Amino acid sequence: MKTLLAICLLLAPALPARAYLHESSSLEFLADTSPDIGIYAATAVSSKDFDGTPDLHYYNITLKLQETIKGKPPENEKVVETDSYSMDKAKKIAGSDRFLVFFLKDGAGTRVEHVIDLSHPGDFQDTPRALAINAKLQLIADGDTVLNVVRERMKAHPGTDPLPEGKSRYEHIVSLTEIPGLPLGFVGDAYQLFVPDDFMPPLRAAEEARRIVAALRAYCTANHVMPAGNAAQIAAALCGDNKQKQEYLQAKIPKNKAGELVDPWGTPYRIQILNPEIPRAYSCGPNKKDEGGETGTDDIVSW
Repeated sequence: MKTLLAICLLLAPALPARAYLHESSSLEFLADTSPDIGIYAATAVSSKDFDGTPDLHYYNITLKLQETIKGKPPENEKVVETDSYSMDKAKKIAGSDRFLVFFLKDGAGTRVEHVIDLSHPGDFQDTPRALAINAKLQLIADGDTVLNVVRERMKAHPGTDPLPEGKSRYEHIVSLTEIPGLPLGFVGDAYQLFVPDDFMPPLRAAEEARRIVAALRAYCTANHVMPAGNAAQIAAALCGDNKQKQEYLQAKIPKNKAGELVDPWGTPYRIQILNPEIPRAYSCGPNKKDEGGETGTDDIVSW
């Protein structure tokens, strides 16, 4: 299946008009914020909704703890999940399947936050809270790899972070319309993925570079020419200082005192419009050195 990577970073969340809202978390975010994590075996599986009535859009799994990964996960747990993408998920879960379960604690007590079937992670019939996506926006389809990502994150980032609340929570959000391997049923939905703080700057730089290119193309379509001048003059033209007084840049990107659009590390984005048909933009990355957007460098490019 051909897929495109279309990542829209939500600095101020806005949802597509038609979409359902799906909220999920990267494996690293779950490893950081879950006080209790365990591997469970399924002892019973059925298709019933919350009141016990048979319903093919629901499945519930009775789980027994096999291995503690973090904290003190409960010995037994029952998961009831609605699944818009599978007519009968329960029939596809084998008795030998193992489940990685992340728990969170709030005012109501301990609750299940995320359940991954380690035998079939990333299944095309899974719900958002059953997918295994890492903070690099890669869908993981191998159970051992899922566990390795979680354990390595716990090793590098021990302890448990409090789950962000209010506006601070949305600083962790990346909105996905489609990523490689993401189930086709999610395309077009408002899919919000939480990632840790340390993964946000590169994701922001990649999206902002793409936004700049999209703005250049929109400007060229409206004016039949690319904006002229230095980086600050181009930025001004994209941000409304043009004949139409039109803002072509979708969502705000910070500027420095010179008026240049800057990346998360405060370095001006490099904008290339030598070929109007293929405009480019890139960030110099964490090292702040302009390496021409070359492969193998830490430059973060729009192409």
